[in-house]
Amino acid sequence: MGASTPGKSDSAGRPPPTAGRAAEGATLSATIRLLVVAVIILPVIVMGLSAWVAWRDAWRVAASDLQHTADAVAEYGSRVLSAHAVAAGRVDAVLRGLSDDDIRAGEAALNAELKSLIAEVPQAEAAFVISRDGRPLVSANVFPVPRDMPVAADRDFFLALRADGAPAIHVSRVYTGRLDNTLFFAVSRRRTRTGNPGVPPGGFDGLVNISIYPNRVAEGLRSLVARDGDALALIRGDGEILARSIGQTGPVRIAPETRFGAAAAAGAERALFTARSATDGERQYIALRRIEGWPVYAAANRPRAMIIAGWWSTVWQQLMVGVPATLALLGLALLLRRGQQGLAAANLSLEARVAERTARLAESEAEFRAIFESTIIGMAQSDPRSGRLLRVNRRFCEILGHEEAELLDGTTLGSLTHPEDRAANEAGFRAAMAGGGRYEAETRYLRKDGEAVWVAVHVAIVRGAADSRPRAVVAVVDISGRKRSEAQRILLSREVDHRAKNALAVVQAALRLTPRTDAETYARAVEGRVAALARAHTLLAQAKWEGAGLHELAAGELATFLVPGEAGAGRVALDGPALRLSATAVQALSMTLHELATNAVKYGALGADTGRLRLTWACDAAAGLLRIRWEESGGPPISAPPARRGFGSRVIEATVRDQLGGEALRHWRPEGLACDITVPLARVSGEDADRLAAE
Repeated sequence: MGASTPGKSDSAGRPPPTAGRAAEGATLSATIRLLVVAVIILPVIVMGLSAWVAWRDAWRVAASDLQHTADAVAEYGSRVLSAHAVAAGRVDAVLRGLSDDDIRAGEAALNAELKSLIAEVPQAEAAFVISRDGRPLVSANVFPVPRDMPVAADRDFFLALRADGAPAIHVSRVYTGRLDNTLFFAVSRRRTRTGNPGVPPGGFDGLVNISIYPNRVAEGLRSLVARDGDALALIRGDGEILARSIGQTGPVRIAPETRFGAAAAAGAERALFTARSATDGERQYIALRRIEGWPVYAAANRPRAMIIAGWWSTVWQQLMVGVPATLALLGLALLLRRGQQGLAAANLSLEARVAERTARLAESEAEFRAIFESTIIGMAQSDPRSGRLLRVNRRFCEILGHEEAELLDGTTLGSLTHPEDRAANEAGFRAAMAGGGRYEAETRYLRKDGEAVWVAVHVAIVRGAADSRPRAVVAVVDISGRKRSEAQRILLSREVDHRAKNALAVVQAALRLTPRTDAETYARAVEGRVAALARAHTLLAQAKWEGAGLHELAAGELATFLVPGEAGAGRVALDGPALRLSATAVQALSMTLHELATNAVKYGALGADTGRLRLTWACDAAAGLLRIRWEESGGPPISAPPARRGFGSRVIEATVRDQLGGEALRHWRPEGLACDITVPLARVSGEDADRLAAE
């Protein structure tokens, strides 16, 4: 009477034991399947996300490298072209008032003068003066010139400058020289105020041509290459390649229907795109930067295959760890599945089935724990409702700086999150719980020592059976290094922008404040001040805008006012301790020394063969001052101070007082001018004042 029939309910209405065990088995089976799926999918998701992040970073880094390099190439190209334009103006000034016959008659002397002038211009290789019919009149590097050979009549610089509305300065195509068979391109300008009769005002009466050898410019471009495999170039707006870092043997032109042609036609200041190389057809990632004031672009190229190879190298390292871990998890999944089938087959023996299930789960847990602990990614499991951590691996502990026991003693993900990011993370978790199932973010966690660490967080909500609590599986990757790199790039970009604006402001002030007595004097004064600023910027660029040495600054500035060779030797003495100036002080002191030297050439020691100049400096740690003394001797005697204060004096006083917070005192001695400059050490150098004084 009390026995139950198998498969049916007993007299109390309770299901038979086998039916209860079947229901428990079904629930367990569903839970195991869900857990296996989550364990297999998570590493694949993590590897895929890591590969995707690496792909974005590879292109972002390449774009940043190329754009910075293109900026550097543009600055270099601007210096080269500007220097040659200035040289062309100086050649024109030397020949001003001379007719073609005068030039031919004095060719030997003019050849020597032009040769000396061209030797002072970096990258300048040759100078030619061409008559109005395209024949050479005089050259800096060929003597005598073949007067009956029309060397330039069909060249683009001759045709462009002969035409109405000709540009002030023309940059030519690349040619092979007819006199020396050397590859060159030219910076040219019209001759002005010649001595030839019958030339109407503004009429064409020949030109000055300064030759630039592309392969010499290539040497400078190669020094700017950021990474082996990159290629740099200077390109005219019509696609003519003027110079390449890889060198060239003849003219090379980019077709107008290319991406470069479209960017140049649109007048783009900057461009970043992928295109095929004009020489070998290989796909390149290209950054363009237009050189301000010139119809020329600076280009920085990197092979697309090189970028992909770098990305693949990163992904391969991840796969070396991720694939074995995934295969191990796959093995674990198969093992769990086989265990589930074994449990179903052993349904008739409850005790044996329970023992087997317990053993298999223990083995699976050990294997999962081993994989969980060995991964290079921080892993954790938490209760998504309370946020309490339930399990963490060794890498997770390393990232947070906590011991495992500390994290599992009631610690929540919210308490580890930076207060400023906590609300956003909690909102993401709630959205994942509500139905999304996943949450990804870049956020800040707080280490045990209080330091904030940037991490990429990937969360998956794993739900079990209907009556089981879900769990949050959390993967954490430390991205602090990348964040610091991004911050440094932003800071450098702002610094370059600040320096550029400051330089433009100084140039604008020089243009506005220079007295306009006549056009030629005004041009020389502005040219000298801009050249002083350019020399200061060259020193700063060589030191990556971290400052420059006072000795190097003074030597470079004064060298431009001395005659090369024996005549200029020993006329200037520099004496003072090694002192590295800040970037702001380099600009200000460069302008101050330029004005003093200009005055010395016009009225003082540097304008006489017997004149001498002594420049000394010392660091006064007790007073916190840098003391500089400019002392001239051997020049024209000074009977009394000038009746009025000149523009140069005002520039010196304003620069020293307003920019450096110092003072400049001039002493008009009979033997020559002396100038004492005192400025606070803190304004000109970031170095320790006591150490400077001790040295």
